[in-house]
Amino acid sequence: MEREDDRDELEDILREMTMEREDVMGAMVFCLDRSDCALEIVECIQQSLTIPETPLDKKIARLYLVSDIIHNSSCSRPSAWAYRSAFEKVLPEVVDHFGEVVRKLPGRLTQRIVRDKVMRVLYAWVQWAVYVPSYTRGLEAVLMFNKEDAEREREKEQALPLPSAPGHRDHKGTEKENGVHGGMGDGEEEEDEEEDLDGEALDSQDYS
Repeated sequence: MEREDDRDELEDILREMTMEREDVMGAMVFCLDRSDCALEIVECIQQSLTIPETPLDKKIARLYLVSDIIHNSSCSRPSAWAYRSAFEKVLPEVVDHFGEVVRKLPGRLTQRIVRDKVMRVLYAWVQWAVYVPSYTRGLEAVLMFNKEDAEREREKEQALPLPSAPGHRDHKGTEKENGVHGGMGDGEEEEDEEEDLDGEALDSQDYS
């Protein structure tokens, strides 16, 4: 970052973050206000997400931060758009790390609870249509399996013939139908888009 103080402050924010909505929202606004340093901020967040010793609740809180930044990357802050593509490059490694953490947790119930928290975030990205469906499906596979097995599953899926049944919607139509923020109607989605354009960060999302 341009100022060393900014990086130190970001590291302090990440270190002290909780899953409280106010914490996630404050961290998101900090990052959007410094979106001209998006690549460095993404690198810092990625590193904080993959430290083995970090408590699990901290990791989840930081994942919520990633999701909120992605959701607001279409706002009018200069260079905010860069966050979406920058996170796209590092998310497979982050989600793979979450998968390893989940598989090491004691008890299937605990594993399922944590995995569901991550899956709700991935599902939100599907609803917002921020990434192509094949990308989010790949992240889901990485979460459920290790990276090598997920890659084999993706290759199998690509080898399957495309469906040709009558009435099959094209990719654009599917995205339009599924890309509804939080399951709201069209009118409410348009309202969110207007809020994005005013340059102010939207509210932090609720993944509970």
